[in-house]
Amino acid sequence: MPIGLALIHWDDSIGAILDEIYPDDDEIKKVFNTEKVLFIFTSQTMGDITTERFSALFTDEFHIACYYGGRENNLLLMLILEENETPRFFKPILKEQFYKIIQNLDKAHEIIPQLFNEIVEKASKISEINNCPVSPIIAYKISKVVKFLEKNPSTIFTPQYDYIHGVHYPKLEQIAGNSIKAEDLLKELEKQNIVGKYMVDNLVVCPSCGSSHLKTSKICPICNSSTIIEGNIIEHFKCGHIDFENEFIKNDMICMKCNLKLETEGVDYQRLGHYHYCLKCKKYFKELNEFYQCLDCKANIVKNSLSIKPIYKYYSLLRPINQISRREEFK
Repeated sequence: MPIGLALIHWDDSIGAILDEIYPDDDEIKKVFNTEKVLFIFTSQTMGDITTERFSALFTDEFHIACYYGGRENNLLLMLILEENETPRFFKPILKEQFYKIIQNLDKAHEIIPQLFNEIVEKASKISEINNCPVSPIIAYKISKVVKFLEKNPSTIFTPQYDYIHGVHYPKLEQIAGNSIKAEDLLKELEKQNIVGKYMVDNLVVCPSCGSSHLKTSKICPICNSSTIIEGNIIEHFKCGHIDFENEFIKNDMICMKCNLKLETEGVDYQRLGHYHYCLKCKKYFKELNEFYQCLDCKANIVKNSLSIKPIYKYYSLLRPINQISRREEFK
């Protein structure tokens, strides 16, 4: 169930500001400190601050659904969820609540609790459909697979991976066609004790939609900017200036700060090693943070919140048709 609802706005002179958060819980407020609020706002608006949109973020503590209103208002409505919740389920209701706030912005403090309670009420009605009957098309596909396995009981459905199709099972698709995703059909076959499985690999996927189409970015640990350059750096002892080695070399080893020549390593200067440099906040770092974006559902994900998807081989649990007695056939 949803844990909380918060409103963040961007101020060009200050940065991201947490305007409202409900409920007024000390533990939640401790998590959503100034640094975390800045990270959430910048990560959800990264690349395009002009258009409104829904996005999802997966952190170590919570799953978060966000609705950003675009440059016109620079507001972001954030729904804080438990780790087992799927943010995209809340897209319609979050957009609806966002516009209620826009229409009553001067009363945001009063209406945020009401809007949160409305979300909780609607969320309680969202449920996964379990044990639903198999559709006719799936039943037809199952019958085709069963007939094949009875004649070919040693068949192994081996997974393959490519960027376009993700994990797929060519042998199964050859038998049953590809109008239904092979993994979904295999789950149904397993549920009906037609096939068994054993794990052979794993795949890093988006925790929101399960896609393996992920874009990896290295970002600044201070300001979350992705405008990063890297290289070996040198420190000039005399004036303390630090810069990339290639910049000193381009300047004939003359310091760009004090104009003295760097002649002897260990006397005039030292090499500090390989560093990253943020063009936005002008700081050097040994290590950067990793940040991921799902190219399918556009969810933004921190490293520790990525999901690990097991990859299986499947084998037949059916006996060959010639081993079934005539009596068993008519049971």
